[in-house]
Amino acid sequence: MGAARSPLPADAGAVRAESAAELSAELAPTASWREAEEAQHFVQFYEHETVLLESVSAFIHNGVESGAAAVVIATHAHLEEIKRQARAQGFDLAALRERQQLVMLDAGEALSKIMDRGVPQRSPFMEIVGSVIADARRRYPRVVVFTELAALLWRDGQQSAALQIEELWNMFAKRQTFTLFCAYPLQDCGSEAHQIPFEGICASHQQVIPAESYVTLPSRERLKHISQLQQKAHALERELHRRRSAERSLALLAAVVESSDDAIISKTPDGRILSWNAGAIRLFGYRPEEVIGKPITVIIPPECHQEEQHVLERLRRGERIEHFETVRVAKDGHHVHVSVTLSPVRDANGSVIGASKIARDITERRRADEALREADRRKDEFLAVLAHELRNPLAPVRYALAMSKKVGRTGEQQKRAEEIIDRQVEHMSRLLDDLLDVSRITRGKLELRKSWIELASIITAAVETARPVLDAKHHHRCLQTC
Repeated sequence: MGAARSPLPADAGAVRAESAAELSAELAPTASWREAEEAQHFVQFYEHETVLLESVSAFIHNGVESGAAAVVIATHAHLEEIKRQARAQGFDLAALRERQQLVMLDAGEALSKIMDRGVPQRSPFMEIVGSVIADARRRYPRVVVFTELAALLWRDGQQSAALQIEELWNMFAKRQTFTLFCAYPLQDCGSEAHQIPFEGICASHQQVIPAESYVTLPSRERLKHISQLQQKAHALERELHRRRSAERSLALLAAVVESSDDAIISKTPDGRILSWNAGAIRLFGYRPEEVIGKPITVIIPPECHQEEQHVLERLRRGERIEHFETVRVAKDGHHVHVSVTLSPVRDANGSVIGASKIARDITERRRADEALREADRRKDEFLAVLAHELRNPLAPVRYALAMSKKVGRTGEQQKRAEEIIDRQVEHMSRLLDDLLDVSRITRGKLELRKSWIELASIITAAVETARPVLDAKHHHRCLQTC
């Protein structure tokens, strides 16, 4: 059997608990201005102004009671409250001012002299702030300072200027010894844009005092609170990464929509316009501010209103409508032929909350289609004319051939038959030339060549064309001159 273990001392549990408490306090200590050294620059973040003012009043009270001079650079409202609390603590403010042991400066007025075009200037800073502290340091062994100069700039969105003010304080602290108390409201530090400047503020101070929700926790709760804050920070970082990715995707989508030549419009289920891209501006002539919030019927001619109601009903049922050709009306009143594709927009639950509409101008395409149809029509007409003209010479040619084959024909008849064939073949050659001229076919034009001609030749050609029919029906022709 193994050796028996030695029994624990009776107070071992208490010792262990005390050690745990010391470890907790060491790992997650509370923080207070009371722990600040004489030459220290520290910052306190706060959630409620009452907590800040109580802390500042105690800071000044402690400094004055210990024989130090106090310099307060705060907003007018905070100065008044600090005075009230000082009187409540039994201070004789008039006597303190007379001894120049208490100096109060309005932070807003001081900044108006220190700042130049958004940048704090070193010379006026030293004249307004540095000279006051240097004078107090000559009179008293210690100087305690509370300032809201940087906090006011931070509140107004001038984070870079706030950091520059902190740098001026640190530079001045190398020349003069004093205890500097800065304070920032935590609610002014909550946006993503504050992350890097916030780290800069913390780095500018030798000690950082967290807001009161942490400071007031019991020591055994602090590590738990820090762990919870770490978990929230990691969760927020992941959420921030997800949102940044989503924002990049949305920015890319917005750029695609905005750069599209097509009109891309979104609207509510009842047809009110929600968005209007650059393509819509070019196509319809309206600026976004002229149409957003208005019914989509502003670009629909009256004769198509019923058609739009039918489209909206289909969209509300969740149907998609593709390549729907219709007519829209622009701001100047002219009609635009468009091909429209409409898609329902759904929320996370699948409910239809709107519609996206892509409208493409097909006016030029329709004109081209109409031009093709017109060209086809003219071509058909042209070919019909040529077909008729090609058939006409065949009858005289057949007649001339039959006459040349006739037994007992005279030389005059043979010559006449050959002349008929020559004339008709020449005529057919010209017609074939016209037929092969593609450009004239597509334009639907026949070339009219003007020239002098004997009337007798026209009559002769007409007789030649009609002779086979006349002979077949045993008709006689009679030409009279007058």
